[in-house]
Amino acid sequence: MLFHNGTIFDGNALLPAEWALLVDGDRIAALRDCGGVGHVEIAVRDACNSGRLLGPTLRVAGRCICVTGGTNAAVARVADGPTDIVKAVREQAHAGCDCIKLMATGGVLSPGTDVDDAQYTQAELEAGVAEARRFGKPVATHAIGAAGILNAARAGVDSIEHGVFLTAERSHHRGVFKDGVGVPQRLPLALMRG
Repeated sequence: MLFHNGTIFDGNALLPAEWALLVDGDRIAALRDCGGVGHVEIAVRDACNSGRLLGPTLRVAGRCICVTGGTNAAVARVADGPTDIVKAVREQAHAGCDCIKLMATGGVLSPGTDVDDAQYTQAELEAGVAEARRFGKPVATHAIGAAGILNAARAGVDSIEHGVFLTAERSHHRGVFKDGVGVPQRLPLALMRG
């Protein structure tokens, strides 16, 4: 059992701890978790980072932030519009997260979403980025489709996770990745192809 802020976690809540142990066995020194469930990843981070649990140094995002019915809505902090997004960022910061994760597009594993749909506007993402900066938190974004990638890059996120449908031509001509980092991933494309 794992105890954090007065809550006892068991069963599936211990999966992040098990993953941390597996990763440590591979001698990975640090790991970033970009979206957890119920903030149990914060407890695992604290245990690993303090040496109570054998594992890598962890940096965690807490719950990802998405639109109503959006990517990972079942486990995310749902926020619609700039004001609600600012509130959601504050909640994650006060919960103890190290970074913020905004869901800019639909996802491969989220029924009812489309990877080409930009789920947040540039203005909404800018509100989230500005509030995260106020708390000194970097911002990662889930973005597969080109429109969402461009919105996120223009909003000033620190990293774009996946970036599957961003072409070199679009990135050079539209100023994408001026200060941010792209974290390419082939898995979503492989899943879409079956």
